Amino acid sequence: MQSIFKSLRANFYSFLRGSSFEFYTKKEIRHFFKGYNQLKKNSNLNLIQNLNSDLISTPLTKYTFEEALKIPEEICLIQFLKYRKLNIDFTKSILISEYRKNNKISFGLPYEWRKKLKEKGYKFSVKSILNWELYKFLWLLVGLFYGLKKIFQFFYFERFPKEPYAHLFGINTINHSDKKKYQFFIDWLKNQMEMSTIKTLTLKSREAKNSSQDKFRYVNHELPGIERFSDLLIFTFWLLKIFFLGLIKFDSHNIIFIEKINRKLVSMASKKSLAKIYFFNNQYAQIRPLWTYENITKDFKVILFFYSTNNFSLKFKKKKFNQQFNWELSNWPIYWVWDNVQTSFLAQNCKHIFQTYIKGPIPNFKNHYKSFENNFISLIIFDVQPHRESYYSLLGIDNEYYSFDNSKVFFEDIIEISTDLKIKVFFKRKRESKFTSKPYLFFLNKLKNSNNNFNEIDPNESPFKILKNNNLLISINMPYTSTATLSHFFKLPTVYYDPKNILDTKFNARGEINMIQTKQELKNWVIEQISILNSKMVI
Repeated sequence: MQSIFKSLRANFYSFLRGSSFEFYTKKEIRHFFKGYNQLKKNSNLNLIQNLNSDLISTPLTKYTFEEALKIPEEICLIQFLKYRKLNIDFTKSILISEYRKNNKISFGLPYEWRKKLKEKGYKFSVKSILNWELYKFLWLLVGLFYGLKKIFQFFYFERFPKEPYAHLFGINTINHSDKKKYQFFIDWLKNQMEMSTIKTLTLKSREAKNSSQDKFRYVNHELPGIERFSDLLIFTFWLLKIFFLGLIKFDSHNIIFIEKINRKLVSMASKKSLAKIYFFNNQYAQIRPLWTYENITKDFKVILFFYSTNNFSLKFKKKKFNQQFNWELSNWPIYWVWDNVQTSFLAQNCKHIFQTYIKGPIPNFKNHYKSFENNFISLIIFDVQPHRESYYSLLGIDNEYYSFDNSKVFFEDIIEISTDLKIKVFFKRKRESKFTSKPYLFFLNKLKNSNNNFNEIDPNESPFKILKNNNLLISINMPYTSTATLSHFFKLPTVYYDPKNILDTKFNARGEINMIQTKQELKNWVIEQISILNSKMVI
């Protein structure tokens, strides 16, 4: 019985994330693989991204896309659907339909989006309509339970700090024992000018244990709850009213019921109970919560910061450039960025008025910070881990640059150069992932076992710690990893390496960092950097 309950709960959460109550058979998996290969054969890998863009710009209500961008509830709805619906399951459905032209899509989508796809030749089953209607109802129901929970929390809700505080989103409810992973980032954040009047930094934790040694305070909730009994009555009647109106109208806005509830709670909260600043990382770039639009009336700041710079899509030689992932949906009022290049990127791709503040490299607060020592001039390699083919084909990317084949050549060239020059090599993968290509991991293990000069750094180790304290490193990066920008910031010799010589060097996401495209050119560059470092050591 317990296993059945877990299965139903998993299916329920999967459905809310955008999936349907379906399991893909081996036959269907073969079909979406074949659909992907068919798109590749026809040089049409940009299909998924083009469909995403077409659907996003298709009006769901009486407002045009341009009008919706200026209305909080409308843009919140579009962002929610992009995040929850135009996902891997959507890509699977399209790829299967590309292979089997008579296939009827059962994935639930809004009527307006189904109509748009029908115009492009896609077919939908009745199950798609039922899935969409059920999806709207479940989110309305979840919103009701969420609102009722907020009502009951009135009687035991934790009070937030009375002194000025800032709150950090994106920690994913950490355990108290994990706090060391965040300490470096917290220290960096506390030193920013905007934090000068802030007394406390809060973040959500499962355990919510606090001590005088902490640089921050743990809380049980992201936002303050209902404070006064009169507000409790107002909120209760409002909640029931919106729920029943949702049942009557039963439109797409049902799926952002929770967003409306949080906005109502923030609008009712006193200014003193709210944070002075709410921080979000770039994972939220295109999914801004509805309550954050209360920042003007409630006098708090909302800041989105980037802990990476790999926002640019790749530009290939003799191929039209296409910036992917619909950055036009990003609409935060303030961005903290690394440099002017990132500022220019936002100016080119976002359609709203915003402010940017250049902060230099911003640490990723999920990294460990261990010791790393190097006493010799050495190469350090930062690549981009290739995904398994079964996962890569579902990402909707219009190229296959970050493939195992490309990574293999990337490493082999550098290893050959390091062997010839008798120089030590370190390499660091981005992070552990269950989607990483198995042939890639096998290849790296083979390199480590066969080459004593090839040393792996723990993927969890911080690139900040590695690069900041080692001025003898020569940094070689796959385009366009953030580590290249970080290496350059710490004044280390830095270069991008494109082993297949297929990227357009005139479109360089980081103009101050050169891109090398041949093995001999890379070798010459490394020799030059060794000479420069040796001369500095002599001085």
